[in-house]
Amino acid sequence: MYFGPGVEVEEKKEYWHSDLWAESPLFGQDKIIIDRECYHPGEFIIYKEDNKQRFGQIRSIISINNELQIKIQRIYEYNELPTKFYSNVRSATQETQLWLIDQYLEEGSIIVKTNKIVKRLIFQ
Repeated sequence: MYFGPGVEVEEKKEYWHSDLWAESPLFGQDKIIIDRECYHPGEFIIYKEDNKQRFGQIRSIISINNELQIKIQRIYEYNELPTKFYSNVRSATQETQLWLIDQYLEEGSIIVKTNKIVKRLIFQ
């Protein structure tokens, strides 16, 4: 039986190619050390995308061509929301709220290399 990170492939043929396997703490890799900091699926982070720092949530630790990478669910700021979601209420709270994007939408998740992780967010 295979125990390790989920495997990201174009055509999913095996059970461990699925999101369920990669996100499961029973089967998938449940932590990764980046710059002496331990990261776990489910944690919120700041990462770099197109030279901009962005917010996201770690969905899973996966292997692509034998290299560990992080699958992140994107989080949008107000100005990134589709215009149909703009409203006076959301506009008034845009400085204090973020929006988690559905991970199954095309733009909902991204795979990044570990060197793109900036830091873990700790909420108290």
